[in-house]
Amino acid sequence: VIKDDQTPAMARGNRIHEDAAAYLRGQSDTLPNAKAIDKFTSLFKQLREIPAKLIETKWAFTSDWKLTGYFSKGLRPAWLRVITDACVIYEDGDADVIDHKTGKRYGSNDDQMELFALGTFAYADWAVNVTTRLWYLDDGGEEIAEYSRKDFDSLKRKWEGLVEPMFADETFAPRPNDKCHFCPMSRSNHDGRKGLPRCRFG
Repeated sequence: VIKDDQTPAMARGNRIHEDAAAYLRGQSDTLPNAKAIDKFTSLFKQLREIPAKLIETKWAFTSDWKLTGYFSKGLRPAWLRVITDACVIYEDGDADVIDHKTGKRYGSNDDQMELFALGTFAYADWAVNVTTRLWYLDDGGEEIAEYSRKDFDSLKRKWEGLVEPMFADETFAPRPNDKCHFCPMSRSNHDGRKGLPRCRFG
């Protein structure tokens, strides 16, 4: 396994997530230091006051969508892992799942929002409607997607179909994409630091 140091942007994003979690848990009275945090101040305050909220929660599910340990192996191996920055499941079955974003927006986050909804429905069988919210703490924007319990089965089939080829793959051929430029081993980024090899593909 080749490990590399965090970039400054990654370190900043992690710090903002940690500060947001501390604020929402009541461990700190300081909001995260993001560029557009003023646009979310009232929302953070409202969320902080909700007693039955889940902060930085890790869910793991088996291939038949049952809860298991996050790093579980053996008889009940983790097949899907989901981490939510904040989640509230109300008594009436409505739920909000919130993810904090920093930096620039890159492409679509539809897949991520679907997985947040899938995780919530699988975790809470009483959840009827799930609203996923991406809070862009640096530009002040928000993306929202809504799902109902009737979407659960079709979303499960979709993701089971997407994952199936992974278990049949025996070559794991590289698939360069638009995220390669974030990698320190990419041809455009490589600077020879720490003896990291230069990627032949991305």
